[in-house]
Amino acid sequence: MPIAEHQMPSCPLMRPAWAGCLRWAIGSGEVMAAFRRETGENWTPGAPGIERMIDDATGANDAFMSKFVDWFNANIWGDVNESVFSDEADPATHPDDARGGHG
Repeated sequence: MPIAEHQMPSCPLMRPAWAGCLRWAIGSGEVMAAFRRETGENWTPGAPGIERMIDDATGANDAFMSKFVDWFNANIWGDVNESVFSDEADPATHPDDARGGHG
């Protein structure tokens, strides 16, 4: 399941959480039904054997995953480039917060 770099969170610390959430979404019947309803995507993986080989050769599975990941980011995860660390959360810019004090 190759996923493009731009489809993953830019923060390496968030990537494991994102991947776990993506795996959950793929396995959720409710999420997949919403994806199919909203996108009109009806592709399903081929049965093991020749059908699966055809999907691999044509790139159908990769195209499906790319479309699903884009939908997942827009509808479940959010902006993958958004920083989870703001200036207000950085102890270097707010030394009082690092000590646990509030001023």
